[in-house]
Amino acid sequence: MSCPVIQSLSYEKIMQSCINLGKHEFAALLLQYVPDERRERFYEFFSSKTNLFRDLEKLEKRGLCGTKKVRQWLSSH
Repeated sequence: MSCPVIQSLSYEKIMQSCINLGKHEFAALLLQYVPDERRERFYEFFSSKTNLFRDLEKLEKRGLCGTKKVRQWLSSH
C-alpha cells in the first residue's frame, strides 16, 4: 500500500519552487517521482547545469536516496 499523501503531491510544482530558489539538485532529485512522459521536459534544463552532478553526489553523501538513479537518467540522454 502506498502513502496517500505522496500520491497527492505535485512534484512538478515542488521542482519549480526548488528551481526558483536555485536548488537545482533538489529539483533534480524529485525527477524520480515524475512520470516518464513528463520527465523529458526537464532534461534540457538540467543538462545545462554544470555543477549538478557534483551537487547530487553531495546529497548522496548526506544520505538522500535516489541520486544515483537521477544521475543515470541524466547521463543516458
